[in-house]
Amino acid sequence: MDTLDMIDDDVASTFLPPTTRGIVTSPEGASLFTPIVQFTEWIQARTDFIDGGLEHFLSSPLCTSEEDGSAMPCNAILIGAGYDTRALRFRNKHEGKISFFEADLPDVCKGKQTLYDKFKKEEDPNLSQSTLIPLDLNEFDDVNVDFMKRLEKAGLDSSKPTFLCFEAVLFYVNKDAINNLMDSIFAYAENSKNGELMLCMTDSLKPAVDVPFTSAARGFFDKNGMELLEHRSRWGGAVHFCLAGSRRYNYDSIDVESKVKSDKKKQEIGVLGTHVKKRVPQLVNSYTPTQSNNPDLLKNPSFDNVWYAIGYPWQIDGYETPLDAAMAGYYTTPTSNAADKKPFSTRYDAHM
Repeated sequence: MDTLDMIDDDVASTFLPPTTRGIVTSPEGASLFTPIVQFTEWIQARTDFIDGGLEHFLSSPLCTSEEDGSAMPCNAILIGAGYDTRALRFRNKHEGKISFFEADLPDVCKGKQTLYDKFKKEEDPNLSQSTLIPLDLNEFDDVNVDFMKRLEKAGLDSSKPTFLCFEAVLFYVNKDAINNLMDSIFAYAENSKNGELMLCMTDSLKPAVDVPFTSAARGFFDKNGMELLEHRSRWGGAVHFCLAGSRRYNYDSIDVESKVKSDKKKQEIGVLGTHVKKRVPQLVNSYTPTQSNNPDLLKNPSFDNVWYAIGYPWQIDGYETPLDAAMAGYYTTPTSNAADKKPFSTRYDAHM
């Protein structure tokens, strides 16, 4: 695959210096980056997953009228996206009715404001930019600081359907803060007074889930009242790609004297979830082994006779890392004659 084909982002290219832009945006220049494509492929994968999730959300009956196809107001919240250009790339989509919020570290928000100013001046004078929310997610290790309330204070309209995305940021957040963040999100999703929530994650699910399996991720969201709609994992469960949607509640009866709803029954899935389930592959439990670079594991393989792939070609050919292979010219002229060829070992875990 050509490097240019990995991420279709014309906005990002406008921020590159004109004098050196061709190094990245031309086929000739892009070929210089071939050795690191193996490392950056996951950036493409997470970009595609989030963009796809946002497209599912925008096309749902809560965001697009089933009567005339017109766009309806909605929220999109991007957490920890850094200098990602998603809000700019989607600025003219959905008839401009997406209210974007971007939360990140104060210094990042300051830098991003500079980029927005530049883009507005040079590319789009009519730009209506995201609401930038400077914050450190670790501040939510205080149980009295509510994450979703903090977003509402910044201008989030809780009556609208909301797309909430965590992109490779929770690795840097302490355990207590993560637990409080997720508790706030799940409580918000469960509250029928709020618009439905779609949670999109290309991030860690620790400490709740530390294995790669869909069954574990499904159990986590199910326990917390959300429907897991799409899932895959990478690197032994270090990163999970998840789409989850609000569930809604109905009631069989109302106690007339106390005016309290009773006989609460949990619906299986909300409007967003029903829509997305028609558009994504059915969830399955996967037990495919994943690559590990842990030398202790590689010294003690326990691979058994199964049909799964057991390693990358560069591993079989004796290289310890993809960088070693790249430096030896492996990706341009593959060879099985590595200078320091070693027997290859791997490990297989059966979680049945």
